[in-house]
Order: sequence, then C-alpha cells, then structure tokens
Amino acid sequence: MAEHGSGFEQLTWDDLTAWAGAKILSRGKSYTRQVSDVRRTHDGGIVAWVQGTKRYATMVRRDSSGTLSAACSCPYAWTPCKHGVAVVLAYLESVKNKQDVPRVSMSDSRLKLIEDHSGAIWGMDDDDDTDQDFEESGQGTVEKLTMPGGRSRPVRTRKGGRAEIVRQRIESMDRDQLIEFVSGLVKEYPEIGRKIEEKEELKAGRVTKIVRSIRAEIEELASEPAWVNSWSGEGSIPDYSRVRERLQSLLDSGHADKAVELGEDLWRLGNQQVGSSHDEGETGSQISECMAVVLQAVTKSSMSIRDQIFWVLDAHLSDEYGLLDGSQNSLAEVQDRQLWSQVADSLLARLERMNGGRGKTDFSTGYRRRRVMNWAIEALERCGRHKEIVPLLTREAPITQCYGTLVEYLLSAKRKTEAKAVAVQGFRETIDSAPGIAWDLETKLHTIAEQDKDLPLVAAYRSLEFFNRPSLDSYKKLKTAAKVAGHWPAIRETAISFLETGSRPDMQTADARSNAESKSAGWWPLLCPEISAASEKTARHHFPDTTTLIRIAIHEKDTDAVIRRYDQAKTARFFGDSIRDEVAEAVKKSHPDVSLEIWRNLAEEQIKLVKPAAYEVAARYLRKMRDIYQKTHRMAEWTALIGSIRAAHKPKRSLMRILDGLEAKRIVDS
Repeated sequence: MAEHGSGFEQLTWDDLTAWAGAKILSRGKSYTRQVSDVRRTHDGGIVAWVQGTKRYATMVRRDSSGTLSAACSCPYAWTPCKHGVAVVLAYLESVKNKQDVPRVSMSDSRLKLIEDHSGAIWGMDDDDDTDQDFEESGQGTVEKLTMPGGRSRPVRTRKGGRAEIVRQRIESMDRDQLIEFVSGLVKEYPEIGRKIEEKEELKAGRVTKIVRSIRAEIEELASEPAWVNSWSGEGSIPDYSRVRERLQSLLDSGHADKAVELGEDLWRLGNQQVGSSHDEGETGSQISECMAVVLQAVTKSSMSIRDQIFWVLDAHLSDEYGLLDGSQNSLAEVQDRQLWSQVADSLLARLERMNGGRGKTDFSTGYRRRRVMNWAIEALERCGRHKEIVPLLTREAPITQCYGTLVEYLLSAKRKTEAKAVAVQGFRETIDSAPGIAWDLETKLHTIAEQDKDLPLVAAYRSLEFFNRPSLDSYKKLKTAAKVAGHWPAIRETAISFLETGSRPDMQTADARSNAESKSAGWWPLLCPEISAASEKTARHHFPDTTTLIRIAIHEKDTDAVIRRYDQAKTARFFGDSIRDEVAEAVKKSHPDVSLEIWRNLAEEQIKLVKPAAYEVAARYLRKMRDIYQKTHRMAEWTALIGSIRAAHKPKRSLMRILDGLEAKRIVDS
C-alpha cells in the first residue's frame, strides 16, 4: 500500500496560489517534470531533487494549521520558490497515481544540503542566549525554522542583508580556509576567476588586451537582435551588465580615457541597435546604465574641461531615443563662467545655422532645435547672462513652440501680464498642431487665475478642462470650482446634457446664449473669453459619453441612473470591460442578477481568448459571482454554472485547474 505524507493531499489550487502567488505557481508547474526522488520526511514533510540551472535540494512542510513552508538550496532569497511548488505538485501526482512515496533516510545528503544552505545564508546558531543578544542589539530578528526530524533552528535575518553576512563569514576564516573557499568559488563560478584576473591586469596597468576584449564584447552584443513578444513573453535581450562592470573597473583603476574611448563605440553601435529593436526599451535601459559610467569617465579623463563639456553636449544632442534622459548631470560641478559663456555662444551660433534660423519647422527638426536651445539656456544661466534668456525664448517660440518655457521665465521675473499674454497667444497658435502644448498653457493660465483668486475664471478654466477631457475626475473638479463660484446646480444640468449630446454651451452664438439665459435652460455662466473660442476644434469625443455618465452616477450613488445608463449602453461600441465591471460592483447589492449577467459575460469573453492569463482574469469574475451566490443562498446555481463551463471547455486543462480552485477541489482530485 502506498504511503503518503500528512496534509498535502488536502491542498487546492487556491491554497497553492495563496502560498506562492500566481507567477511562482505558474513557474512551478513548468518544473514539475524536473522533480526526482520524492521522499517523505519523518515529520510529515516532503523532500526531492529539482533540476534547474543546477540540481537543487528542496523540502516543503505543512504544519497542523495548514501553513506551508519551504527550504531550498537554490539562490532564490525568498520562499516559496518555484522548486518548492514543483515538489508539492510532483508529490501530489504520485498520490493521484497511487505510487509509493518512501521515507527519507536521516543521512540523506539533501537534508544536510538544505540545512547547510540555510545556515550559510542566514547565519544560524543554536544558542538561544546569543539569539536574544542578536535581537536586542538591533542587528536583526530571529525566527524559528523547523528542520527535518522536528528539530527547530533559529533563522537570523540581519539588517545588513546577505552581503553583510557573507562579509562576516569571510572575516571569521583563517588564511587557508579563505584560499580554499575562494578556489572553490572560482572553480564553480569561472566568471569570478575572470574578474580577479582582470583586476590584477588593471592594477598592473596592462589594459590593451582588456580594452580589445571589451570592444569585441560591445560589437558582439550590438549585433544581436533585441526583441520581446509581449504576448508570449519570449524574446532576445542582449545583456550589457558585464560591459557596464568592466567599464566601471577601467574607470576605478584610473583608465578613464580608455573607458571614454569604448563609450564612443558603445554610443554609436548602441543607438543603431536601439533604433531597430522591438524590446519595450530593455536594451536602451542597459545602454543607459553603461553610458552613466562613461559620462563619469569623461569628467575624469585627460580632456580639457571645454572638451569634456562639448563631449557631453554632443552626446545629449545626438540622443535620439532618450538614453541619457535619466543620467546625472555630469557637468553640474563645472563652475567656470567664462567657459560656459563660450559654450553659450557656440550653441547660439548653432541655433542660427539650423534651418536658416527662422520659420516653422517639422517635428523632427523642431525637436533637435529645442534641445540645442535648452542647452543654450542652461549655458546662459551658468555664465550669468540671464537677461538674454527671455529674448531668446521669444524669438524661438514661433519656431519651436516653447511657449510654456517662456511663460515660466516671465513668471519667475514677476512679469505676470506678459506671461498671460504669451500663454493665450501660445494656446491659439498650438491648439490645432500641438494640443498637448496648448493644454499645458491652459493649466498655467488656470494656476495664475487661482493665484489671483479669480473664482469665476478658475471655474471657467475647469469647465474648459471638462469639455476637453470629459471624465469623472474633471467633472468632480468642475463641481468643486462651480460650487465655490456659486453656480453648481445649473452647471450640473448643462454638464450632463453635454455628455449626452456633445453640445458645448460655451460655444453657442451670442443670440443662442442670450436665448438660453432668458429661458434659464442651457445657461452657461462660466465663459473664458481669453481662449474658449480657440478650443472649439479640440472636440474629438464620442457622444453620448456613456462611460463618464455611468461613473458619475456611481459616484453620486444613483443606482437607478447606473442601471438606466447601462441598459442604454450595452451595445455601445466604446463600452469596455472596465466600466462593465464597475457597474457590476456598484449594483451587486441592489441588482445582483445584473451583476451576475455582466460578470458571466466578461468571464466567457476571457475564456474564448484561450490563454492561461485570460483564464486567470475570468477566474476573478467567477469569484465575484460565487460571492453573490453564497450571499443569496443560491449555490446550486453556482455549481450548475461551473458544470456548464466544464462541459463546454473540457479540453482546456489550464482552465480546468482554475475551476478546481474555484470549487475548492483538491488537486489530487483534479
């Protein structure tokens, strides 16, 4: 008769999800076939080998309260790891197939390996007094880990983390122990040996071979395709981490010029690679990290300060993909005002040469011109030529649309009237060609109105924002401003009418507005004469805006309005999953059958996608349905629902496992 451990047989998929999380559980499933020689421990746990990058010893226990815990010899710092999940699933597969799972011998090497690994990582000690001293000293905390055979050992978690623990262990070794320890590491991890050898070469000043090697590595990495399939998660991402480390080693050992030389190759080849990559920015991020080291090297190189500045400037100005956007300003400590004045003159001359210096430009040319202008402004600030900045921005605004920057400089110079005039002009100039810039200027005008405590004008700007970007958030902000201005009841009625019809009351002709005011219907007092007329062409919205109307009804707790709006919008083209879920949540107490209908439809739509990730989303909707069935004492309907889904989608094994979890079905019964 097959012998089995205690407790594991009762586990459901929900239990494993709660323990390991969906991601680790998914990874653990894929490792189940890598598990070998599963054994039961004497205290009811299970232990096995799991083949990963190496062969790992893994043990899992389940205590009397049902709590799962794991210990593994893998490098993963936290538990449970995917190997622990795999061991549980492999064990349950043995139970399901009625295979014998023998007891583990107390001399089994896996038990010692797990215990040694735990001790090496956490610094375990059997001395309770020492543990108390450890906690009281503030160095960290001590918890108990039950080892095979029921023996408890303390687990010390230090504040300094693993690096501090390793340092303390090394300090406790004598010379021979340290040599043996390092030799073992080099044998097991050849990369460590390479790093030690390279450090010695750098220390001795022998860098030619190293530079040649790094350049070859850069060229090889830059030739690799960089791509990621966002649906499957598959892809190929070049790993520049070793290049970064080697550049840092060159810099730290005093060879900054060589690091800069290699940085030029990296910048040229890396930009080409990023330009043709489809990897969601992964390769660009790695190159950015490498270039952060190169920029440090520039400031420590043998170049003159002037050449250093222009090296950095040229890198930034040639940065087509924002690879240097997050880098620390390596020029921040250059204080030579005369030198910065020379840089400013050079950049201003460059501006004059670009596109003839006048006239509107296309986006790409304008973008490059703005970058030169921004660096010219920084150089003017650094050399104290502040009075030249506003005239420069005034000349550039019609070309580069830098109205926002000009407004900020005018405000900082206490020239509010001019700032408002520029913002209004800029809004009118950019509302059609660059609405993002236009609405940033509107925000600045709004802020000025708030500072002036012009409450009607503040409310008028809020109304413009609501008409431009109708949403629950802009509705709430309009409500707050209109209440303060004393106009809310009439404003609300007209705002709702706008969401239903798309007709903007602030765009009415003077005669229509006069007629509306006389009838007290559709009257809109929040007029903004500065920019309202210019914003008419920005209306690109679909009406009726049922999504916003429903969210407003939910916010105002008007359940009847929610149901009415939902019934009207069921077949609307722009009615997404998110808002349907919000409706179901909002009416689940007053109209539970409506919620059940919505969640069932959403779940079925996800199941039709035939993807494990979609099944997880479907499960979230089904759990919500289960809660309603439980609260309304209709569990027979829930059972029938799950049965119908099983019958319709029987071949979908991943879905069946999820349904097992929803029904709290034991894994061994799945």
